[in-house]
Amino acid sequence: MSSGMLPALMGVGLILLAAGPAPAGFAVEMTPARVELKVDPGKTARAAVKLRTRGRMMQKVEVSTGAFGLNDEGSPVFDNPKDEPLSAAKWINASNREFKINPNQDKLLRLEVNVPAGTPPGGYRAAVFIAPPKDDAKSKKTGANVFLVGRLALLVYVTV
Repeated sequence: MSSGMLPALMGVGLILLAAGPAPAGFAVEMTPARVELKVDPGKTARAAVKLRTRGRMMQKVEVSTGAFGLNDEGSPVFDNPKDEPLSAAKWINASNREFKINPNQDKLLRLEVNVPAGTPPGGYRAAVFIAPPKDDAKSKKTGANVFLVGRLALLVYVTV
């Protein structure tokens, strides 16, 4: 190593130390990742999902629902689900839409799936998204002014 490189490397190390630790990201675990329900038209089914944070910071959580499609390999696709005819997203109600999870705490998210009367038999699907609140996500800037947002998707399959 040349004598000019050592001071340069030390300078980089000092800059990294001066910057401090990076802000904590969205650190939530979810089990299960998939729920399958059989529900008759006009009836309600219930499910529960366990959320946990293992980080040292409290996590704010926002719950939303949406449709998803499947690609040719059968993997979920979330990018353009608006015209998804088999969506069950409007059928799902969550026990809480916004809440906090303290460090090393388990939080149970209860879901109700209300299938409308007259729904034709078949397979339907929806995603339950678990994410930091939108206002919270906007405040987490990186040094390059890029917003980083993560979210989890619980896949819900409903057979009517």
